[in-house]
Amino acid sequence: MRVFKYASPLIIYYGSWHSFSVIGWQVWLPLVFAWIAIPFIELLIKPDPANMEVTEEDLAKKNRVYDILLYGIVLLQYTLLIKFLYAMSHDKLAWYDIAGRIWVMGLLCGIFGINVGHELGHRVNIFEQAMAKMLLLTSQYMHFFIEHNKGE
Repeated sequence: MRVFKYASPLIIYYGSWHSFSVIGWQVWLPLVFAWIAIPFIELLIKPDPANMEVTEEDLAKKNRVYDILLYGIVLLQYTLLIKFLYAMSHDKLAWYDIAGRIWVMGLLCGIFGINVGHELGHRVNIFEQAMAKMLLLTSQYMHFFIEHNKGE
């Protein structure tokens, strides 16, 4: 169940792919999901105030599923960025479709580009740090890596 909790935001990637493929009100669905549906669902879920125990935390750190999810975000982020750029340059769009798609891409950059980039930036593996920089690049926020990890 815990893995599903961490994998469920990937629904936003599916919605964003759809958003970049359609016009009209459906362009805005990922934003409605992220800013209305998720907060509403969180109101209905009872919070768990307990943290993981040390043994549970050690098991979670050794579970590669969480790392694979983070690595997959890099591939998904660039796939959707390419889809976004292609769709914006090849589709005939009304102003509200353009605005919606830009906001959806901004949502992806804010949720995944910056947050997952931040998480990977704290890793000591050079490969993971390179992926952090790649994600931060999608938001044009690569300086965060140096400022946050090396600054004061």
